[in-house]
Amino acid sequence: MLARYRERYQSIFSGLGRMMASTRLSPNFFTALSLVPALIMGYFFYIGDVFWGLIFILVSSLFDVIDGNVARATGNVTVFGKVFDHTIDRYVEFILIGGIVLGGLARPLIGFIAISGMLMASYVRAKAESEGARNCDIGLMDRAEKILIIMVGCIVYGWYEMSVDYALLAVGILSHITVIQRLLYSKKQFEVIK
Repeated sequence: MLARYRERYQSIFSGLGRMMASTRLSPNFFTALSLVPALIMGYFFYIGDVFWGLIFILVSSLFDVIDGNVARATGNVTVFGKVFDHTIDRYVEFILIGGIVLGGLARPLIGFIAISGMLMASYVRAKAESEGARNCDIGLMDRAEKILIIMVGCIVYGWYEMSVDYALLAVGILSHITVIQRLLYSKKQFEVIK
């Protein structure tokens, strides 16, 4: 859903990408660097500090935007960089959900529903595209939507403790719906290919 605005927010951060490109550090460095604030985020959620957990979600997400902008600014867009970026994104999601669940901010079953949906939506896209389908980043839940819903749940947590449960449940259910959408979308493409 928010993917349609990707070019707009990428252009907003393109100046920052050019500035970071002047450091001569590779885009993959910034991708890997996003794990550092993610680990700090996971720790804060684990100890129940939702405010600082939220701050470090934002920092990790910022690095996730920077790496692509650095790649475009330097002309260093590679297939491996894309694979590496998606891999680190999955680790960040595991750390996020793990920290929330281990910190007691959400029930384990809800965390399982969320992480399984997040993982399967990413898997179906990757597998379909590896088999020749194009542009399978369709559906209700892309990475930006998932992070945004979880952040809203964390913001509301101070007033309503079940909000993180509901946010993760929404992410899980909508991600599983996205799995179905991506399967049907790729099925149509494969039928045309044959």
